[in-house]
Amino acid sequence: MSSAGPKKVRYRRCHCQKHKCNGALVQEHIARAHEQSELRSKTNVSQAHYKRVGERIVPTTIRDAGPVPRGFAISLHELQPPLSPDVTFKDPRCISESPVEQEMLDYGFLTGEDLDLMTHAEENQLLQEAEDNLDHLDIDVDARFDDPDEEEDMETLAAATNDIDEDDPDPFIPDEGFSATNDWNLADVPPHLLTIYAVVSWLHLQFHLPCVTCNALLTIFACILVALAPTIDVPFITLQSSNRVLGVDTTVFTLPVCPTCRDVFPPAMSTKSHDTCKNCGVDIFLPGTMQRGNLLCCQNAHHQVSLPSSIRTDQISSQNSWS
Repeated sequence: MSSAGPKKVRYRRCHCQKHKCNGALVQEHIARAHEQSELRSKTNVSQAHYKRVGERIVPTTIRDAGPVPRGFAISLHELQPPLSPDVTFKDPRCISESPVEQEMLDYGFLTGEDLDLMTHAEENQLLQEAEDNLDHLDIDVDARFDDPDEEEDMETLAAATNDIDEDDPDPFIPDEGFSATNDWNLADVPPHLLTIYAVVSWLHLQFHLPCVTCNALLTIFACILVALAPTIDVPFITLQSSNRVLGVDTTVFTLPVCPTCRDVFPPAMSTKSHDTCKNCGVDIFLPGTMQRGNLLCCQNAHHQVSLPSSIRTDQISSQNSWS
């Protein structure tokens, strides 16, 4: 193994004043040590002239004499004095349109408050004079006057109110050909979906399979179909939707109810439907769900208060089957 040669020593000139090198050649690490030592000495000398008092730095030589100077020994820029909390701001100069008042304001004989009082006093005086010029008529606001036209209008309104029949139209009898459910064309439904819907509906109607179990069975069928063929049509996962496709669901109407008098009205999309209550004049449907500019209710209109009901013939037939 060849031994490494001696490490080359670097020299540089040192101009420090503390050790009085005066530009002599010294080793590089010695020159750096002299620079750090001289810098530390200058810092200590500079800090010795100051003493920290609270948040201010005050020279020790004049800490008890006169005001406390701000800043360091070498001021880089002129510091602005801080704003005293006792500073009072003068009000803006008042100006008057009258030369006499303006001269009095300039010499201090009149203040802005006095000028405001004089202005408001003139306005109040003008207002009082205007009120005094009005004719004060002692009118009995509770007096009743005999108006024949008004009496006829009241009689007509009372007769029209008595003729109103709350069951005309009957909200529980829908229009002819009106249905609350959407008619599905079974020819457009894939055969595998019809088979699944028929099996689940048969289990529910014949063996009283719970709705929760039917929903779980539909979900299982959907997962199996997706696993076998990801692009195949999957069935609905609720019994209500499957029965709606087959047309075996119970027809239920949602009838609007007046939120004030609780009167029942025909369902939406009916030719006898009302936007407002005939008795109270209150909106039956939410304004945001109504068709703009159309007096009849749209299909998606939401009632403020709803009442579910089925057709009376269906109710009677179901009761006859029980007897």
